[in-house]
Amino acid sequence: MSFTFLLFSHFCFAHPIYLFSEVRRAALMNLFPSPETLPALLRRTLDVDTVNRRLAFTHVLPTIPAKHLTSLQREQVMSRGLRDREEAVQRAAKKLVGLWADQVGNIEDFIKLFNVYEEEGAKVAEKAVEALVEVRPDMMDGVEFEGEFSQT
Repeated sequence: MSFTFLLFSHFCFAHPIYLFSEVRRAALMNLFPSPETLPALLRRTLDVDTVNRRLAFTHVLPTIPAKHLTSLQREQVMSRGLRDREEAVQRAAKKLVGLWADQVGNIEDFIKLFNVYEEEGAKVAEKAVEALVEVRPDMMDGVEFEGEFSQT
């Protein structure tokens, strides 16, 4: 990577207040996900511009396999998207939930994408499963609930 590219990508993502949303969007659409660019790309899920946040979920994150992200990164991404104030971003995050579920193959492995032993991870996993039931109800076929859980 050239020094100019690194300087531009750092400036573009580290100092969003100085740049217009269209410039951040152009960078988002043209940066290839790599270990060097991933943190900057994931920060776009917090962009002040709704379109940029939505594009992070529809353009960037679908190109990154869920297992290539850390548990914390997956939790942050899902928490941001599913709790976003804009419905368009929430819909995009729900589609990503469906994609991640397809990548892992079943509901049990999907839940394992999140650290359910930590309070925040469990909350995000719960929201993600709710979204999964909405966008991919077929993933729940064959899932049986027993005991107290089935009574709630």
